[in-house]
Amino acid sequence: MNNHELTWYIQEVVMHGAAAERDFAEALVLMADPETRQKRFVWFALTSFLSNAAMMSKYLDPGGPLDQIKKDRRTALRDALGVNKDSDVLPCTARDNVEHFDERIDKWVGQGANSIIELVLDTREDFEYLSYGKKSKPRLYHQGRGVFV
Repeated sequence: MNNHELTWYIQEVVMHGAAAERDFAEALVLMADPETRQKRFVWFALTSFLSNAAMMSKYLDPGGPLDQIKKDRRTALRDALGVNKDSDVLPCTARDNVEHFDERIDKWVGQGANSIIELVLDTREDFEYLSYGKKSKPRLYHQGRGVFV
């Protein structure tokens, strides 16, 4: 891969990185305000953040069968951007959860669920206190740990 080709990919990763940073900053502002903390606007920002992070993950750690272009891209981008193999952006678990959320909803509908609980929580105790049943499924952000459930 030559420098001209590599530049295309770097520009994409930078664009998605900047967007993810903006989206997460917006989510933090929304979560800090008691008026918006539990509103859907938080989930708009968090979902957008995860989608942009997923795109970076795809460029830096492509899934599926790796043809030579994907192998070259992965190696060249990681080297050029100094991304270590243990980087938080590489695991595909977050991107799979975002990209396949429709399949989880299909499963929940098939199980008779009738709502998705959307909450921002501060502590593990808050999470453990919740007892959502078969009829409700959670979409939670544990702000104290920075973890999506």
